[in-house]
Amino acid sequence: MSTVRTTDGYTSRTHRARHRRNLAAAVLIATTAALTTLGIGAVTVPPDQVVAALLGFADPQTTLVVAVLRLPRVLVGLAVGAALGLAGALTQTVTRNPLASPGIIGVTSGASVGAVAVAMAVGSAGGVSGPWAALGMPTAAAIGAVTATFTVITVARTPERVVLVGVGMTVAAQSLVAWMLTWGNAQDAARATTWLTGSLGGSGWTLLLPVLVVLLLAVPVVGSIDRDLAVIPLGDDLAAGLGVAVTRVRWTALLTAAVLAAAAVAAAGPIAFVGLVAPRLAARLWETPRPPALGSAACGAALVSLSDLLARNLFTWAGIGVIELPVGIVTAAVGGIYLVSLLTSRRITA
Repeated sequence: MSTVRTTDGYTSRTHRARHRRNLAAAVLIATTAALTTLGIGAVTVPPDQVVAALLGFADPQTTLVVAVLRLPRVLVGLAVGAALGLAGALTQTVTRNPLASPGIIGVTSGASVGAVAVAMAVGSAGGVSGPWAALGMPTAAAIGAVTATFTVITVARTPERVVLVGVGMTVAAQSLVAWMLTWGNAQDAARATTWLTGSLGGSGWTLLLPVLVVLLLAVPVVGSIDRDLAVIPLGDDLAAGLGVAVTRVRWTALLTAAVLAAAAVAAAGPIAFVGLVAPRLAARLWETPRPPALGSAACGAALVSLSDLLARNLFTWAGIGVIELPVGIVTAAVGGIYLVSLLTSRRITA
């Protein structure tokens, strides 16, 4: 059967079928991990009772554990993973750098400064009550992320300089964070350090809504430039010759990635490697020269969901005790191993 290859590496039939299968598989893995997480923990809930609790038919105690305590965390993890995966795909495509992540735009560094500043100044939840106790660090992180991104874009002026300016912003922000942690009290510094690692602990509905809204707004934006993004890896001159407004597409993609990453980092902290690994994993599974947008989002959701499952239950399964790790530790370990294997295999494609 003959097929026709298109500009972004797909073939008309075979690759579309593979795309659908891989997308369905990634969504299935993420969903399975999420449902498993709902039932496993200090209180084990059988699968049928998990479903009953989600449908409102379980007893009050089971409903409390599944639908009130665990469900918001699981949904935040899925949304954050999808946002970071999509942001990473956009960043790697427009920079033509397979090792790029949303952090190069300055999002992570700006969010870290904002969150740590609040933790050091008011102790986050320590001594503070009401909505500010729950939203203080996430709100400050969002403000810091947006401010840093705006500063990077203003100073860079052109998409080509964003990476260089973003690296400079990151170094400066890391120095400021280190200074604040050094001079803060131990309790506040420990709280800030946990957030800097990336954690879904304490996730609630108030943290989920902003990420979902940003995702819903980003999907049509990415869809509107997806065909143009497919041509970007071929080079600016060729893309312009094919009628692509290269500068406009780059700015649109970078701004969208920045907003997605800001929402994700504000909700869960800078969870390491998701924005880097998920797009590369999607590109290899889909066998495309650039990370597929929806595939990267699905892989990101699956990666965070599986990592959170391990973070919550690893020590319990090992018989050590009920000890919960920040999800960022697991994603960093998984991401580091995957990155080394990716580099040694010499199969990275821009």
